[in-house]
Amino acid sequence: MTSFHQPYTPGIAVLSGDYLHSVVDLHSLLVVAPGKEFTIYTPPCPSWLSVGICTRLSEEQACYSDADQLTIVFDGYLSDVADHKASHTLRSQPARTIAELYRAHGVDGFCSLRGSYSFLVLDTKSEQAIMVNDRLGSRPVFYRKTSDGVAIAPTVFALSMMTGSRAKIDQASVIEFTLTGAFRGTHTLFKGIHKLPQGGMFALNPQRCENVERYWRFSFDPQDADKNLLVDECDALLQQAVQRSMCAVSNAVLGLSGGLDSRVVLGYLQKNGYSEIPAVSFSEAETQGDDASVARCIAESFDLPLTSFIINLEDFANTASEAVIKVDCAAMVIDSAPLTRLWGQLAQQFGCFINGDECFGWHDSITSVSGALTEIGWFHIDQVPRVADWINRDIVSDLRNKINQRLDNLVASADQDDPNDLKDKLYYEERLGNMLNAFTAQRLNALEPARPLVDEDIIDFVARIPRFWREDKRLLRETFTQRFPGLNQLPYASKDVLPVPATFQKMIAKNPEIGEFFESNLIEHLDPALADILDTARFAQTVHALLHNKALPSLHSGLLSRIPGMWRFAKPQQNRRHPFIAMLHVLQLNLYLSTLSNSSPQSNTKLVS
Repeated sequence: MTSFHQPYTPGIAVLSGDYLHSVVDLHSLLVVAPGKEFTIYTPPCPSWLSVGICTRLSEEQACYSDADQLTIVFDGYLSDVADHKASHTLRSQPARTIAELYRAHGVDGFCSLRGSYSFLVLDTKSEQAIMVNDRLGSRPVFYRKTSDGVAIAPTVFALSMMTGSRAKIDQASVIEFTLTGAFRGTHTLFKGIHKLPQGGMFALNPQRCENVERYWRFSFDPQDADKNLLVDECDALLQQAVQRSMCAVSNAVLGLSGGLDSRVVLGYLQKNGYSEIPAVSFSEAETQGDDASVARCIAESFDLPLTSFIINLEDFANTASEAVIKVDCAAMVIDSAPLTRLWGQLAQQFGCFINGDECFGWHDSITSVSGALTEIGWFHIDQVPRVADWINRDIVSDLRNKINQRLDNLVASADQDDPNDLKDKLYYEERLGNMLNAFTAQRLNALEPARPLVDEDIIDFVARIPRFWREDKRLLRETFTQRFPGLNQLPYASKDVLPVPATFQKMIAKNPEIGEFFESNLIEHLDPALADILDTARFAQTVHALLHNKALPSLHSGLLSRIPGMWRFAKPQQNRRHPFIAMLHVLQLNLYLSTLSNSSPQSNTKLVS
């Protein structure tokens, strides 16, 4: 069924309250892959707190304490500190830089930080500890808060198993993941385990007064400006962002596709003098996408060394569990499971992977709140009738209401009157924050991330340009066309390379053992918690039909229209998610839960107290 893996993610772990005196082991919350250059440090703490960090950094870089009883524990990297003259270099002593900033400005200084990081401030004078992540939320920070205390860790996996038995799953989150391929808001797969939001601070003290706040949040302040001035500023910020990234990391490789975003990054790498940056592309053997061939054309035009990685779905059964665990089941990766092995291969040569994120990927205009949610892929149950059909009839109404309420809460929290501003803010906080961040986090144990298109100053710039220039990457395209006309004239890909349902169905027809893998994990060994949510008989019918490319069973919701005259009362059907993709989402959840049920804590790191 599954291999006994654990997600290996560097980061910070914290225990407080009765967890300090229970069976919970701080080091079990910090696990990395064998053979990696990671160390666990456990700095001195007051009696009400225990802190550990698993990091690539040296102890001097990661941990700092001073005579004023201020301790900083830091993981990741700083690329800049805006409006602050640090007396210590960002790379050599980031923890000390944070201490200087905190002493000068308190938590108000956190907005000036640039980079990819999480850190803990332990102020023993005020008897307070504050766990902080960066504005993008690029490094995973999760917390479990109960009457027994608080636990913080970089993986949901560790928190869900910290007491020796698996935490209870959140049924609404299961359906949200099945609909979307990611979790929403701060929710995770488990009740009581939440994600620290972007620009988040989790404060705790000996009196067990804990609260989550945000020191920064994305907000729009559009200002009229001349097009040429906007292009000039956009150009300068992109150049600055790429230069910042390259100065903060080492031995980088560029993820090159046939689209716009990675091409923009390449243009500014060239402009900054990184003319021989190595690149990597990937393709799927059976998909007729031209992404990889266009990437090859670009690489050849600039004499870039290019590594091409082929996703072979015949390796699906051998790589699916590994891929699911590496991403901590935070986002859909199972559709390209063999790709997960690329990161380990790249780590043998490189130290950093440069992304071309969809920073300006705000898409075309919409006219309603529901349109905003649909545009980012945050569907409700009735938009995917096949998923609604799979849910146990006794609980479908309750789950529908819970999911609708969560969507309402996201909309209310975003606090945007214009549907397009709502769409763009939710894109940043939800799709980028919960889905794209998860894709990046799965590589953290192998490669540091560099994501210049979501540099903090670029995001601030995006927030104040007129909406017209945000739509469909209009300003990014205009800037790129003006500054890099030659690179823009090279062909663009018309179809990406990720496998589609038809690709899987052809593969299963040729390799029956892969179909057996699906059936074993979705029918014979379906986790009991998932079986409680699903109408297992109807789900099994659909699984058989999808795997063998046969007609799907009739929907419950479609039965009404088959009665003469009753078609008038049937709701019009939407279909926002292909049933095969939704089935893959369920498979990913089941593989993750199966691994949890069969896991035991282990550690492969050097311990330094």
